[in-house]
Amino acid sequence: MEMRDPSSHPDPETRTFLARLAADGWTIRRGAHWGILYCPFGCCTVTVSGTPRSPRNQIRRISSRVRQCPQQSGSRRPVQ
Repeated sequence: MEMRDPSSHPDPETRTFLARLAADGWTIRRGAHWGILYCPFGCCTVTVSGTPRSPRNQIRRISSRVRQCPQQSGSRRPVQ
């Protein structure tokens, strides 16, 4: 799959947020409505819309999913 650059997202707030995630090792690939985020450990994915109804709600949703990744913050819980 083709990689996506966070700077290509149409919403400025989402671009900034995605750039921070990319710096933390998350990758973005083309797919879904705009792209799919993949965690650095390969256990979690999050879809990213290119035209969300509310960009702030989308950022909150993505942030929540990122925090739920079992491999984040040194936590080594088993992947279910």
